[in-house]
Amino acid sequence: MEWEFSGKNVETAIKKALKELRLAKEDIEIKILDEGKAGLFGLMGSCPARIKVISSKKPDLVDWKLALERAKEYTLLIASAIDETVEVKTERKGRKIKISMTGKNRAGLIGKKGSTLKALNYIVELMMKKDPETRADIFIDSDGYRKQQVDNAINDFSNAAKKVKETGKSVELKPMEAVERKAIHRKSKQTPGITTTSIGENDSRRIVVKLKK
Repeated sequence: MEWEFSGKNVETAIKKALKELRLAKEDIEIKILDEGKAGLFGLMGSCPARIKVISSKKPDLVDWKLALERAKEYTLLIASAIDETVEVKTERKGRKIKISMTGKNRAGLIGKKGSTLKALNYIVELMMKKDPETRADIFIDSDGYRKQQVDNAINDFSNAAKKVKETGKSVELKPMEAVERKAIHRKSKQTPGITTTSIGENDSRRIVVKLKK
């Protein structure tokens, strides 16, 4: 990957690149395109230095401290309209922000079959991704509801995988949300002789468990 940066001088341009890309100096290759010039009295005729930065590493443009603050702020803004007693905690998990909510109106925060959690997750993530510095994946849960759903999905997969090995026939699981499907796909890679594929669209998206050829 390549980027171009400019600054008052080469050193300033390099510092700017490292700050914006959040990469270490040893992770980048620097090519000087123009060393620039100060000009008369540092003003007239000045020309900024320009550099090209090359790196095989993907830059981390997210300001995680800011992202955690914004995630909490956005979640509280919406969730407090459902439950005035709601409390929100955030923590970083890799490149994802996990948001945990607790409150007196548990049913309201979760919604029917987790519908409120899904909608809240979608809205907060959409708001976060408007700014490159807060563009992180979001996982919102309340009292461990969605975690339990993921655990249940993994259990369904394990039972299906056992049946597939016994009968040799593929098993189609019930429709589930993306986070549950991703968890199953990860689990299938750790299960010898078994593979998974996703079929269907939107709310009908589901997983098929089958023997690996």
